[in-house]
Amino acid sequence: MLEGDFIDYKKLLPREHNSRVKLNTKELLNSIERASLLSQSEKNNLIKLSIRDKVMAITSNTEKGNVYEEVEIDLDGDYLDIAFNSRYFIEGLKNIDNEEIFIEFTTNVNPCIIKPTDDVNYIYLLLPVRISSNI
Repeated sequence: MLEGDFIDYKKLLPREHNSRVKLNTKELLNSIERASLLSQSEKNNLIKLSIRDKVMAITSNTEKGNVYEEVEIDLDGDYLDIAFNSRYFIEGLKNIDNEEIFIEFTTNVNPCIIKPTDDVNYIYLLLPVRISSNI
C-alpha cells in the first residue's frame, strides 16, 4: 500500500454544471481522432467543440487545413464553445467501454467531467484550453 499525501481530487470536480451532453462514445472518439489528424504536429493538438441543440461540432484549424465533424447529441442546458487538447480527450474516451457517455460543462474555462451513462465508478476530469476566436 502506498503511503503519503495525495491530492484531494474531489475538490477539483465541479459540483454543478450548466450544460450536460449525452452522446455515443465511439462516434465522439472517431470524430475527435479524425479532427486531430491535422493538428498532431501542432504544439497543443487543439480541437474546438461547439455545442448546440442536437449537434456537437468538432473543428480543428491548422496551417495544413481545416476539419469539421458533427456528432448528434442530447443537450440539457446552455450552448457552449470550448477547446481541448485532443490527445487528453482521446485518452479519456478510450478507457470507456460503455456505449454512451455524459459530458458535463460549467463554463468554457472550467474543467469538464466525462463519465459513462451507467457506470458511477469512472470519472474523467478534462481541463479546457483557452482559445482565440480564430480556431
